[in-house]
Amino acid sequence: MRKALLRHTAKTVIVIDDDCTVNGPLTPLSRIDGDVGFFIGTRFRKNGSTKIGIRSGTIVVRPVRRALDFVDAWIAEGQTPDPTVSIRIA
Repeated sequence: MRKALLRHTAKTVIVIDDDCTVNGPLTPLSRIDGDVGFFIGTRFRKNGSTKIGIRSGTIVVRPVRRALDFVDAWIAEGQTPDPTVSIRIA
């Protein structure tokens, strides 16, 4: 993603999973209001708390410095695992 942003400095980059089936135009994704966009699903649990799920299957990144900073921070976070974070793999 970082390489794509640096290669296409004037274009919004849309990253999708390689097993994704695109059923329509991607152009609307390039018009997001923010610098970075991804799907966040929410639902309420029976106890009333909120469950938030973030999916990285489609990520939209605009060609701005703050978006590149976000990508750099994401890369840095992925370099060293945090022992306090529990990841469940189904």
